[in-house]
Amino acid sequence: MVTLAWWHLGSFQGDIARATRAAAARDDLGSLWVMNASHPGWVNLRREVLLRADPRERLAVTLAELAAAAPPPQGRDYAICDGRLREGERQRCVDAMKRLGFIEVSRHGRALLLAR
Repeated sequence: MVTLAWWHLGSFQGDIARATRAAAARDDLGSLWVMNASHPGWVNLRREVLLRADPRERLAVTLAELAAAAPPPQGRDYAICDGRLREGERQRCVDAMKRLGFIEVSRHGRALLLAR
């Protein structure tokens, strides 16, 4: 019961997991950037897709890499902004992603899926 409560509260990054599953289900997924996670974790997208998952301490570095990255050979760039650990963290990430041309696709608790 305690584990279920922790999952529901996001202690195991359930919001990021749900957003990642939503991205993996999209036919036009070309790359996935997971931003602001407390730790990168593990994911299986069941296909070859560029995946970058960086902890929040590297957000500025990851944003610079994303700005300089070439578009994926097929599909679109997707990104997940998570803000469960610090107030305003997700919004700062979303604002930075919008400056890079991303738009909101879907919300998954405190995680937001964006695409460009």
